[in-house]
Amino acid sequence: MLTGVRFTTGIVTVYVGDTSPPWSVTRYVKVSLPAVWLALAVYDALQFVDGEPPDRTTLPFDGAATIEQVKAFDTGPGNMVIDALVRRFTNEEKTYDANGLIGAKGQVISPLLENLLTDPFFQAQPPKTAGREQFGEAFVQQMLDYSKTSHFEDLVCTATELTARSVAAAVIRFVLAETAVQQLIVSGGGARNAFLMQRLQSALPDIKVLSSDDLGLPTAAKEAIGFAILANETLHLHAGNVPTATGARRPVVLGKVAYGDNYKQLRGME
Repeated sequence: MLTGVRFTTGIVTVYVGDTSPPWSVTRYVKVSLPAVWLALAVYDALQFVDGEPPDRTTLPFDGAATIEQVKAFDTGPGNMVIDALVRRFTNEEKTYDANGLIGAKGQVISPLLENLLTDPFFQAQPPKTAGREQFGEAFVQQMLDYSKTSHFEDLVCTATELTARSVAAAVIRFVLAETAVQQLIVSGGGARNAFLMQRLQSALPDIKVLSSDDLGLPTAAKEAIGFAILANETLHLHAGNVPTATGARRPVVLGKVAYGDNYKQLRGME
């Protein structure tokens, strides 16, 4: 079983392929979706980089897999609040907490953290998505108003703990309740924050927290790979969304294709 977590856009998304081997890249790609397209790159890459470990599964080769077996939802702010605090307190000189060095110097402001964790988003059932409407400037201002005299490092540390705790809570409540998980794979900017990775591991002691870099897939390359997968889906008229993850009424083919003069030649159609 594999659960992935991405931080690429600042929002954490959990995606789960709840099936069993044998595995097939083709079968999995046929159920790609915007909410978990980064997961596709992880799943596909893992099938080649280090063999067939028993705790990583994608969709089965026998065709029995269905779209309903993919689950995706946002768990919380990801890097968004951390980045916003860093930008504000450094007057935009820094845009993120490089390697978690700022947060690691601080202490968690426990009353503030517990207050933030009462946000209704964290209690909502999946499918759900989050953005700046939930965790943007207004949320950051709430932190500053609650703890006006706190040190910069303590606020960043608290924001980092908020991300780790919200991810862990979502995994425990919405994922482990349905299936066992042995590994949690992080990608995007969060994977480069050593302090955040440490806090994730502490919050989920029974699950091995890894970076996709550890498995041969560069975190910086996943977005490009994901778009390539989506483009391939559109070219083959495969649905690129999953209603169980997005709340859409039905699967649909996503995007548009601009056909050039040599399209048929490139596709081997002439």
